[in-house]
Amino acid sequence: MLSYHLVERQLLPTAAVPVLYAAAMGVDGLAALATGWAYDRIGPRVLTVLPFLAMAMVVLAFTDTTGLVIGGVLLWGAAMGVQESTLRATVADLVPPGRRATAYGLFAAVIGSAMLLGGVLAGALYAYSIPVLIGVTVAVQVLALVLLAATRSRRT
Repeated sequence: MLSYHLVERQLLPTAAVPVLYAAAMGVDGLAALATGWAYDRIGPRVLTVLPFLAMAMVVLAFTDTTGLVIGGVLLWGAAMGVQESTLRATVADLVPPGRRATAYGLFAAVIGSAMLLGGVLAGALYAYSIPVLIGVTVAVQVLALVLLAATRSRRT
């Protein structure tokens, strides 16, 4: 959808979109390394950064200003890196070794299904209203922070 936005709004030539995607994947790799290192030291609290990245990403990425959109795409790459390194590590920390394969399978199924539903919702909202897309995304991320805080307080 970000690629579509870039091309539809004529913010980047079509040929430049894969270059920006490659840059986002570079940021993904760096973020994965950094958050993996941080996870090993402070644990799942690292996940707190993820909703903030998602909120900032959607606010920037769906503007009509090329520099802001590029920044939003790079933040998307950072969010992917956080997810890829810390969420799987959290599964390993929460599930006993004899059940991890099943847990990872369930995790992948839930993530994949959520990404499908989220993509359909985001596409529908994009077609309806970009400000509504941004508002709904921010609201979902605020809810994620509340749920994260609630689960943390129950464990302590």
